[in-house]
Amino acid sequence: MSYEAYSEERLWRAEAGSIARRVNLGWWWHRLAPALVGVNLAGAGTLLLFRQQRWPLLPCAFLLAGAWLAAAVWAWWRARARFYAVPEGLLRLETHLGWHNVLSAAAAGGVRWPNFPEEALKPVQWQWGPSARPLLASLAFLLAGLFVPVGAPPKPYLPPPAQLPIAVQQVQTWTETLKEQKLVEPAMLETWDQRLQQLKKKPAQEWYGQEGLEAAESLRNQMSQEIDTTGKSLKKAADMLSELQSMPAGASVPAEFNSALNQQLANMQNGGLPMKQDVAQAISNAQNLSPKDLDALKKQLQDAAKTMSSMQSGNAPPCWYPRFWDPSVARSWKWKSYRPELDRSGFCSLRLPRFWLLRL
Repeated sequence: MSYEAYSEERLWRAEAGSIARRVNLGWWWHRLAPALVGVNLAGAGTLLLFRQQRWPLLPCAFLLAGAWLAAAVWAWWRARARFYAVPEGLLRLETHLGWHNVLSAAAAGGVRWPNFPEEALKPVQWQWGPSARPLLASLAFLLAGLFVPVGAPPKPYLPPPAQLPIAVQQVQTWTETLKEQKLVEPAMLETWDQRLQQLKKKPAQEWYGQEGLEAAESLRNQMSQEIDTTGKSLKKAADMLSELQSMPAGASVPAEFNSALNQQLANMQNGGLPMKQDVAQAISNAQNLSPKDLDALKKQLQDAAKTMSSMQSGNAPPCWYPRFWDPSVARSWKWKSYRPELDRSGFCSLRLPRFWLLRL
């Protein structure tokens, strides 16, 4: 092959390669432009959300850049079936010049390469309008999401300042109920009431602050635990008195029975809600009581145990009440099953199942 023929072949193949690159870029842009419009519109909404919630914008920028990169890869994957190579570029030149397979035949070695024309060849031209206008509009929306004024983030629901937190209201109700029973030592109830009054005397603006809610919830949890422990001890003591009633008249009481009864009494007296002295003495001397007094003591303990058990769930709001509205109980949300139920604090908790969002 002469130098002139080689030079002509190099020029034609370079022009065909340039046409192939422009066509490939055009098909890639044809797929990419609509995807970029969607990404920019979604990015504008995401920017508004981040700015409204006062979140840092750097993660949003990374998300947007990642979405652009993913759109570029997706567009290349969809457009690659229409990509040109050098033979297709030569065929495009033949069609543009009106030649019939001259360049294809020269590439196959059948004929001599024709002379490369001196004027510029324009077999393909860009048309930016159809794709640029929607893209520019989406970029305008993206810039608007960055600069348009947004309001403050929505504030969580808080009851009015005149309303005590739920935990304080519940402790107050429990204290009044225990006073009406006249079974717990009044001095200890007075101690609980003093702690309650300390919370109520704080300014109303501090009731729903972080420290105020933690103090109220701590007091509620402590009293709930004491009520639960005392209620169980009262029920066991009442059951033991029923067992004592079933013993034959005049029969000696086993030492194990007395030891177990004294143990239940010690559990009650050592807790945060001890029994009054006359009730404690009646329980310790239960084997010496008359049948009538023993039956009255048993019923008193049974009623007190039922009342303390109902105190754990009797003050609950309806199960449709959104638990997360009350900041004082928001940290005990549970996700296990769909069944709404009452937990130990007496509030509704929605249980949802665990499931896989994505299985690989």
